[in-house]
Amino acid sequence: MKLLNITRLFSLLILLLFGGCKDDESGIMVDLDEFNPITDSYPFQSLSPHEDFDYLELIFSFEFEEEEILFSDGSKCQNATNQADCEKSFDNHKNEIGGFGSGCLPGYCFHYVKFQRGDTIKILTNKNDLLSFLGTIDSESDAILLALSESYGYSIEKKEVGAIRKTSNGYELLVTKLVADCAPILVNRFLIEVTSEGEINILAEEEYSRSDACI
Repeated sequence: MKLLNITRLFSLLILLLFGGCKDDESGIMVDLDEFNPITDSYPFQSLSPHEDFDYLELIFSFEFEEEEILFSDGSKCQNATNQADCEKSFDNHKNEIGGFGSGCLPGYCFHYVKFQRGDTIKILTNKNDLLSFLGTIDSESDAILLALSESYGYSIEKKEVGAIRKTSNGYELLVTKLVADCAPILVNRFLIEVTSEGEINILAEEEYSRSDACI
């Protein structure tokens, strides 16, 4: 199966789960007008990392076998000693560890960041790696990427589960997360805070959708 088909099936599953959502009752009470919708599937144009890079990729991997570049920024190997050798090394630099934002049960898929600076190539596979790379969380892209690292998801069509706002302490996001995968399949809606220091705090949580099936 092609990776593109896998990601489409994964997205369809999430949409089906979201489709059974209930109306807000007493769980998360926020004014949606105070939030900006997340309108891009990969909204990372405003990343502001502490660590410089020449080129960066956010990569989706399915079971270490098939990969898709979701987002890229910069010019690959523009400051390397030998650009051709650097490009070959970058493309051949494989991730054999795993990554963040995992899913695709009963299989395994995940995300990771690969970046290059000069002759150095690095892979970021977890929240701590991302924090070292990003430093202060001072952009929406930083906050969304950090939330993704802990497997929170967002919709680009429904603001109540895909929105962000700036606060005095960082950012607040309306997101979802799979919290149970079998009888029931349970997706909860969250209001989380991503602080400027990179802490992720749950401010409110409620059930968003459920199914008696199993993944």
